[in-house]
Amino acid sequence: MPYEKAYGAFDCPRCGSDVVPVAGGYRCTVCGHFIPSSDLPSTENVRILVGSPTRKPPVGDEKHLFFDTSNNIIYKGTGTGWSSFVPTYNVVTKTSNYTASNGDCILADASSGAITITLPSPSNNAIVNVKKIDSSTNAVTVEPNGSETIDGSSSKTIDTQYESYTFISDGTNWYII
Repeated sequence: MPYEKAYGAFDCPRCGSDVVPVAGGYRCTVCGHFIPSSDLPSTENVRILVGSPTRKPPVGDEKHLFFDTSNNIIYKGTGTGWSSFVPTYNVVTKTSNYTASNGDCILADASSGAITITLPSPSNNAIVNVKKIDSSTNAVTVEPNGSETIDGSSSKTIDTQYESYTFISDGTNWYII
């Protein structure tokens, strides 16, 4: 079976076997019957497919979501393939100054002294998360890479344990969401 069925899934109307998304609709994995997207029941709004990356169908239209159970990533169909739907993070623990990369989730431990996290150069849709994980009074300061701002300010200070901020860029500046 190329995927596990989830909400909105259906079987081939001819033989009852699994179907997979193909350009313009679905194709049965057993009998080859083609079901055009226009023939889907009107109650089906989104088709959610679940499985491992090696079992991800090659094509998904805009009404497909695929949940990769190996990596916990959701993909959405583009009509010709798949694109990541939810940002994924590179989780790193830092105890000293650090220059972040797009996609970093930084667990900042300032128990030995104040630290500064420098955001990467802004690029459209870049995202970084910073969380202070220690209980000390030492601050974690987040600052942009250059002259750009964070919500109009030159930096953001995090001084409470478990305080967390997600920074996203519009390509020019950074914003807290």
